[in-house]
Amino acid sequence: MPLAPVDIIAIEQLYAAYNFAADHGDGKGFADCFTPDGVFDAGGSRTEGSDALVEAGNAIPLVIPGSRHVSNNLLIQGEGDLATGRAYLTLFATRSSPISIMMTGQYEDRLVRSGDGWRFAERKFTPDSPGAQ
Repeated sequence: MPLAPVDIIAIEQLYAAYNFAADHGDGKGFADCFTPDGVFDAGGSRTEGSDALVEAGNAIPLVIPGSRHVSNNLLIQGEGDLATGRAYLTLFATRSSPISIMMTGQYEDRLVRSGDGWRFAERKFTPDSPGAQ
């Protein structure tokens, strides 16, 4: 049975929670978007498990201060407790004048429904420009 509209909305909220946690250095909130053994694969680096994801989430504003992650064109498909998601990312640098685009790329996600709601089991990011990460 395909995903219900309520599941699609919950997954869209997960994408938003991830972006806000990343931009605000909320490591716990960032890690909570993943399953306990979740994986974030950014091509050049692979972060796995809650502790590593907390650390990575805490570091984002230190590495890219003033970042604003914007996901769009979400394409969510699935059945039961499993789903896949795809989205484009535009990463804005808000500390430049004028505000500029730091990077664009695409997410490919595997999601699972847990007791705490929908979570990323694996999130892969591919930048549009080679070497941009």
